[in-house]
Parts: sequence; C-alpha cells; structure tokens
Amino acid sequence: MLVDGYIAPLDNWAYPPQGMLYTALVKYELGTGKVADRLDAPFGTYLSEPCFVPRENSSEEKSLSSPSNVRSNEDDGFIVLFATNAVENKCFLMIADARCLKDGPISMLELPHKVAVGLHGCFMPYDA
Repeated sequence: MLVDGYIAPLDNWAYPPQGMLYTALVKYELGTGKVADRLDAPFGTYLSEPCFVPRENSSEEKSLSSPSNVRSNEDDGFIVLFATNAVENKCFLMIADARCLKDGPISMLELPHKVAVGLHGCFMPYDA
C-alpha cells in the first residue's frame, strides 16, 4: 500500500474507510492486523477515499522526499477526505489528526457545491 499511491510505501499504518457506504474510517496497524483507532462519521454522512498529508516539517514529510530515512512517526500528519451529509444535503472537506481519529474531525469545511461520492485523489507536496 502506498501513501496516496505516491512515493513512499506505508510501513506501519493504513487508513481504509469502513462499511458498505463508508460511514467510518479506521487506523489499521499493518504489523499486527489490528484496528488501532476509529472515526465514525456523523449520522447520515458518507466518507470518500482518505488521503494522508504529512504534518509540515514532520519526519514523514522528510521521508517522502528521501524514502531511505527511518519513518518512526509515519502517522505524524492529517487525514483529508470529502464527506457528504445526505440528511443536510451538504458536502464538506473533513480533516482529522492521523494520530487520534477517535477525537473526531479537527475541521469540517462546508463546500459551496457537492462533490461526487467516490472521488479519488492524492496529496502531492508543493515542491514535488
């Protein structure tokens, strides 16, 4: 599995959406096969494919530019995804801390229009 299919393989974590309609996001520990953390979407909200974005100046960001670096803080960053609330008929850009999904989203930015469910994307560093 790749970080958004871009540059560096994940060594420790994966963030697959869960459920038939993607109503939750889990932090999956690849070495043990266990779920380490979980974010449940608000009622009536469906999640899209998540993207991992390294925190600025994190060891993960450095390892993306030089994959040979040790990646002990692979989860030092954010999970960014689109969320559609079918009850309110609104769409959001959801941002969560990759280290602590259970705390819920850090931010849910309401978008001025809907985004197609199932939209794929990836994070590309600015200097790439």
